[in-house]
Amino acid sequence: MPRKIGVFGHYGNENLGDEAITTAVIQNIRRRFPDAEIIAFSINPHDTEMRHGVPAFAIRHSGETTGIGSTPQGRKAREDNPVAQVDGIKPGFRGSLKRIPGLQRAVGLVRRLLAAPHELASELGFLRRSRRRLKGTDLLIVAGSNQFLDNFGGPTGFPYTLLKWTLLARSLGTKVAYISVGAGPLDSIWSKRQIRFALRSVDFLSYRDEASRNLVEGNGFRVRGTVCPDLAHDVKWTRDETVVFRKNGEAGKPVVGINPMPVYDRRYWYIKDDAKYSEYVGKLARFASRLVEEGYPLFFWTTQTKDQNVARDVFEHMTEQAKERVDTKQVFRFPASVDQLLSTIESADLVVATRFHGTVLSILAQRPVLGVCYYRKARDLLDAVGQERFHVMLDDFSVDELYDRFKELEQNKDAVVADLGRWDATYQARLCQQYDHVLSCVETDGYCVG
Repeated sequence: MPRKIGVFGHYGNENLGDEAITTAVIQNIRRRFPDAEIIAFSINPHDTEMRHGVPAFAIRHSGETTGIGSTPQGRKAREDNPVAQVDGIKPGFRGSLKRIPGLQRAVGLVRRLLAAPHELASELGFLRRSRRRLKGTDLLIVAGSNQFLDNFGGPTGFPYTLLKWTLLARSLGTKVAYISVGAGPLDSIWSKRQIRFALRSVDFLSYRDEASRNLVEGNGFRVRGTVCPDLAHDVKWTRDETVVFRKNGEAGKPVVGINPMPVYDRRYWYIKDDAKYSEYVGKLARFASRLVEEGYPLFFWTTQTKDQNVARDVFEHMTEQAKERVDTKQVFRFPASVDQLLSTIESADLVVATRFHGTVLSILAQRPVLGVCYYRKARDLLDAVGQERFHVMLDDFSVDELYDRFKELEQNKDAVVADLGRWDATYQARLCQQYDHVLSCVETDGYCVG
């Protein structure tokens, strides 16, 4: 009988690291079950359908109503939405109101109370429609990434979404597998309770790393969770020939690709701290300027659209002397697909990455990578693959420290590439075994094998 398999995740926000995970899961399903019907559930079903060529549905009712989420068309739709405008209030007067102590919080509370009945009705309707869409699915795969978190959206964001879809699937007899899921930050007790309640009824569970398992399963909570690497380690990709491959610089200097991230950026991050963001940008700019002035060819690359602002900010803060020496036609690389992203990474000889999946995909492309780590996950990954010398923590690194680690990485790049190749093979073998275990769910009763 043909199988019907759902691939679920908080994807569709133009984050190519997460899209690499979705790509890898679909590739592995099709490799084992070529005739399987695959459907996807994401934040932005329109984007998911376009990228992956499968039917897609929203995981939240807000995504269902727009259907185009964070695409350029979706952003324009939100900008044109009259609901987003404040009728009849001049900007200056609005600013004066904001300065009244407690007024914003009170207004926000009143708005939430007034909207509650409508939100409840919308959510109940969405749950009914979602259950119909899920009906007939043999297996729902919650596909990796960092989905056990509550720093974006609180307990009603990721935790509630995971809980409701797990319960919807179980109510239909659909098996549920959480595979290689990362955790943290996860601070609210209500977030942990929702996630733990969901995990008690799943058929297969693995965490991306040991720290994620410890965070979810602390204080006596135990389920059948194992540990298996991030799913992006196993994505198959094709070189995009439109990506320009640069030659080495002065005296054979290697090409350096720098991957920034909007940590503390008020345009994106959940913690908005202008001083810390400015410090991070300034350090990267001084580091990049030093490399350019020493003859290293350099470019900035991104894995998510919000990274583009940071790349431009870093470039603007570089020294005038360095900016004059940079090839302005190639200094920014903003890939639009997983193939373009990996081809871009491959076009560098050495990588400096802040994004976690910037690090993961550099390892996959066997490019020596120096991590600027904003959270433990990238640090833990580099430690796990024997690269404990080649990372710094974003909040407290110095330019000199970053430069010294970079020079050490350059001196040892051949040995590092050999190490990364061995770890790639190890991780891919473990992921292959996990897919065999997980996909056995569609053919067996009870829990998955493994």
